[in-house]
Amino acid sequence: MLRLHLLRHAEPLFFGAFSSDKDRPLTEHGLEQCETLKNNLNLDWSNTTIWCSTAVRTRETAVHLLVSETLNNVVLKEELYHAAMSTLLQLISTYNGTHELMIIGHNNGITDLLNYLSDNDSIMQTCHYACLEFPFDYWNEVSRSTATVVRELVP
Repeated sequence: MLRLHLLRHAEPLFFGAFSSDKDRPLTEHGLEQCETLKNNLNLDWSNTTIWCSTAVRTRETAVHLLVSETLNNVVLKEELYHAAMSTLLQLISTYNGTHELMIIGHNNGITDLLNYLSDNDSIMQTCHYACLEFPFDYWNEVSRSTATVVRELVP
C-alpha cells in the first residue's frame, strides 16, 4: 500500500510587498495554520519522503509543520513551484523510494491532483491537508481514480 500526503502551503503575505511571488513568506495566520495542523495531525514523518516547492511559503510551511528531525527528509524541488497536475503525476510515477510521500505545493496543481486521483471535488485552501491511500506497491501504478482519501484537514 502507498500513502500520498498532499499539502497546500499555509497563508502567505500578499504579492504586492515582494518583488517575486516565490519570495512571499507566511502571514501570522499562516503560522497559526501550521501549528494547528501540526497539533491535529500528530504524525510521525520519519519514514516519509517530503517534496517541497522552493518557494519561501512552502519551505516555511515545512519548517513549521515538521519536527526538526524530519526536516532531513525534505527534498526541495524547483519543478514543484506552481506545478501543473501533469508535472506532479510525472514526478510521482517515476519515484522509486518510500511507500509514504508528501508533497507541499501550490494550487491549482495540488487541487487538480487530489481530485484526479480520488474523484473528489475539492478546492484545497491554504494549509489544506489530504492523505490518499493506493492499493499498490509501486508509484508508477498510481493513476486516475485509484486513491481513497483517508484523512483531510483544513485548519
